[in-house]
Formats: sequence, C-alpha cells, structure tokens
Amino acid sequence: MPFASRRTRRFSLRALPLELTLVSWLRLLWLSSVLYYEIGTFYLSLAFCKWPDEHLPPSESPTHVLLISDPQVRYVPSSRRSRISALRQLFYDLALRRNWQFASRMRPDAVFFLGDMLASGRLVRNDDEYDEYFQKFMDIFRLHASVPMYFLPGNNDVGLNVENARQARQYYTTHFGPLNQRVSVRNTTFILLDASGLVEEDYQRAAHNLEYHSWKPIEGGPVEFIKSMGEEKGVHSPIMFTHIPLHRPDTASCGLLREKGAIRRGVGPGYQNTLGKKTTNFLLQTIEPSAIFSGDDRDYCEYLHAAPPRSADDPEAGEQRADILEVTVKSFSPAADIRRPGFQLLSVVPPSSAAVRSHADALCLLPHYFGGYSAHYLPLLIATALLLLVAKLRTKRRGPSLPLTIDTPQITVSGALSSATSASKHDISPRGALPPSLRTPLNGSVGASPSSTPTLRATTRTGTPLLPSGSPRGDGVRIPAFPSPDRDAAEEGSPINYGYDDFYRAAQSEYAPAHAAYAFAAPPPTDSEDYAGGPLLLSGGLAGVMLPPPLRHLRRLLARRRQYLVARRARRGVVAAVAVDLWAVVWPALVLWCFLAWRT
Repeated sequence: MPFASRRTRRFSLRALPLELTLVSWLRLLWLSSVLYYEIGTFYLSLAFCKWPDEHLPPSESPTHVLLISDPQVRYVPSSRRSRISALRQLFYDLALRRNWQFASRMRPDAVFFLGDMLASGRLVRNDDEYDEYFQKFMDIFRLHASVPMYFLPGNNDVGLNVENARQARQYYTTHFGPLNQRVSVRNTTFILLDASGLVEEDYQRAAHNLEYHSWKPIEGGPVEFIKSMGEEKGVHSPIMFTHIPLHRPDTASCGLLREKGAIRRGVGPGYQNTLGKKTTNFLLQTIEPSAIFSGDDRDYCEYLHAAPPRSADDPEAGEQRADILEVTVKSFSPAADIRRPGFQLLSVVPPSSAAVRSHADALCLLPHYFGGYSAHYLPLLIATALLLLVAKLRTKRRGPSLPLTIDTPQITVSGALSSATSASKHDISPRGALPPSLRTPLNGSVGASPSSTPTLRATTRTGTPLLPSGSPRGDGVRIPAFPSPDRDAAEEGSPINYGYDDFYRAAQSEYAPAHAAYAFAAPPPTDSEDYAGGPLLLSGGLAGVMLPPPLRHLRRLLARRRQYLVARRARRGVVAAVAVDLWAVVWPALVLWCFLAWRT
C-alpha cells in the first residue's frame, strides 16, 4: 500500500528531527557559553581598561607600570594532596593563569608585585619545597625577558612575628631578591619597603620606649633603609610601595570603588592590618613620597594622607606640602572577601617640578571567575536537563516511531481448509479496508458459493483455524469462545454446558492432532481479577480458574507490584535517555573548555 508506506515514513520521522534539532541547538548554546564565559567576559571587563596617559603632560613619553597585589599562589606537595584539594588547586591555578593571561596583554614596561606572592611561603621548611613553590609562581606569571619584574615581601612570604621568620626571609631573598630596595625605571624612583620587618622593628622600638629619631636601627633592617633613603640626595618625590597599608582613622572612607567596608586597625598571629601611627609619620617625613601603593587588604581603597610639617632646619620649611594619595591595590587572586579581583595601571613621567603631575593610575577589574560556575554553568546545566526531559516526554506520548505494518502469521491447513483459511502477509492501514478472508465466516460446505448465507461458528482470535464442516460440530451450532464463570453450577445437559463440553470433544476428533501445537491465551475477564490466566488449548482445558480469597488478595498485590516495577523501569528509561542526551550536548563544550584551559 503506497499510502500506508508514506504515512509510516511521516510518522516515524516526525519526532526524530525535533530531538536532533534540540540537541544541536543546545550544543551550540553550550559552546557559545564556554567561549563567552572563558574568554568573552575578560574582554568585556577590560574593554575600557587603558593606561591613564591622558592625565599626564603630552610632551613626555610615560612609563607603563603594572601593579599586582596578593597573587597568593598556592602549593601543596603531592604527598599531602587529596583529590578534593587537587581539584580546588586546579581551578584556583586556572583562575590565576586566566587573569594573568589578560593582564599581561596590557604590555607594561615593568611589573611590580606588592607582596604575598606565595600563599604560605612562611611555612615552607626546606629548600627543595621552596624551590618548587617558586618555580610554580614563575610558571604562572610568565613574562617576556625584556620586561623586568620586582617584588616586595608580604606577611605570607616572610611571616610576621613568627618563629621561623629568619628562615623564611632567607628563602625569600634567595629566590625573589632583597627585602628592601630602591628601583629606578626611566628616571622614576620606586622604593620597595619590607613592611613586615618594619612592624617587627617597631615593636622592639616601642618596647624600649624610644622615638624613631632616638632609635638605633637594626643593621640591614627597614628603619636603616628608610633613613638612608631620606639622607640620599637626588631622590625627588619617589613612589613608595608597601605591603601593609599606612595608618588612617577607622571611620575613613575608601571611595566609591571599594566593594564593602573600610580598612580598620587590627592585629593577630602573622598579620597586622595597618602600620602604626608613629611609623606612618616617620615614613611620610623621611621619604616624602609623591604616591603610595599598598596591598594586603584584598579590596580597593583610596585615602589621602595629610603631609606632615617640615622640620625647622629644612631649607623648604616655609613651603606647604601637598597631600599624599595612598591607593590600596585590589587582590589579583580570587578571594572570599571580594567579588571581583583586579590590578592597577600606573603611568609615570620623570618629575620636573612639584607643580606638574608626574603619575596617574587606573583600576582594572577582572570577572568573578569562580562565581561563574555556580551562577552560569550550573543554571545552564539544569535548564538543559529540563528541556531534554520535556522533549523526551513529548516524544513518548506520541508513541514510538515505528512503521505501522502488521504481519499476519502464515497458517497452513491441509485438506478442505487450505483454500479457505490460508493467510498471507498483508500491509494493513488503520484507514484501509481489511482483507475479507480474515473476517468472513465459512458456510456449511466447503464448495458453497460466496453469495450463500454464511454460517457463524465459534472462533478465538484473529488467525485461529476454523473448525471444518466435517467435524462433529461443523453444522453451524454456536459454541461459546469462553466458558461461563458459573459453569460448575450449571446443570449437566444445559445448552451452555453441552456446547462447552462438545467443543472440547470435537477438539479430540481427527482435527485435533493436526493442530495440537496451536495454543491461544485466553483473555482475562475485564471486570474481575479473580481468575488465573492460562493458555486455552484446543486439546481441552479450562480458560479460567476461580481462586480462593487469600490467593485473590495475593494476586492483586502481585499485580500492583508488577505495575509499580513496570512504571519504575519506564521512569528509569526516561532518566537514562535524558542523561545520554545531556552528555551528547555537554561533551563538545567540555572538550572546548579543556582546550582553552590547556592554552592558558
């Protein structure tokens, strides 16, 4: 039937394009999401980040300095690393690498790290472990050899009032360089200060109840370095870098760019939030910096320090100093205290006079990388699973996409039935007419004409061989297909009982042996579950057996249990199908994510 074939093709292909189209669109959505979140968000965040050269005199060519604070590279030896810690370490390192990948594209002339390069450098106990730690840091923050990198120590690098501070300082100086140093980049002086060592020496000075001008500095210590910078000639308005911020009132505002709170005084094991008040005045009077950049607080902060008065013997005692701006640089590494990390751009020109501005800075924010996994990928994964589940349930309600063809079994009957009951394979359509040989009853004789009045005989289901007219009951007597439930109560010799018994006596005739292999399942009664279903054999037997009450109850329980198991298997089948489709959607995006992580 050509019509049935076309109908079958349309029906079987109706659901398939919908599922394939949905999976394909979801794959495209996931690939686009990975590209946007792993690459696009960084471009959008840094789209308006540029060097603040417009705030400087146009006649000078500015020097571009990149300031990085608190990268805090983590390192756990493999012997002490669990699977969970290794997974956390992987994502943390990936965030640092991705941040540096885009920050280094600013093409700076020099890079300054404002302390806490290592998250736990003060806890390292041997040279080999510290060397591995340092190599990991340099592997993450790779830079062209022509661009210099400078470091100043933080409390996590060398410790603060800890037992092994001497050993930590030795490791630091071996790998990162001196604790206190003066750096000149294109005629601009930068002073890098060991703030942790300054705090420790400040405690010793306070214990002796001495002022800074009366205090004998520790040899090679930060106080000695600061006094030497104040006495050195030719150092005009340097820019000072310190890891710990300078003192300020607890109620001081940090500006609009800070996410929350303010910098307040605080001290604890291994840390101190700000320098002391006397130490701050000592720094401002001795070095007289034009700008101060600090770290350690993780969040951004701007505070304007009042310039201290000049001493009486100063030749410029009559001149009023300008206030000094301190910028606390935002953390470069992801942290729980802040939502978005960042870095600072600093453009400087050689100072010509106090009236001309010689530096300008700008804040650059990076995207919240860790938050995107819970705010971006997880909702997308849930939405994808729900869409696939809805599509699968819709497909299941429409039914399976199978060709609507029915194969009628081939039955071979010898003798007179061969011309009347032999069936062949037919393609049956729900809208087409059924073959007449399946439904037309035979008359009493085999050779009767088709126009003669038919004789109705008892039959079972479609395709059951009819009794031949030569059989004992081939004279047209109606025989019930299924016995009455009250057969045992019927009187012997009644029409129903006689017909039922006579049916099976006829089955024992010459016709029965030729068809003893045929067995037909009797349909259970539709209005009761009290009968045990069993095969209805032409050789005789009952179609149903009355069960006692306990067995009836057990049968009902088993039937309900069977229905529950079937429903659960169906639900499991849907969940498994959705899981397979979900994996088919996600795996290309996962491959792309791995490639981008490898290229970082």
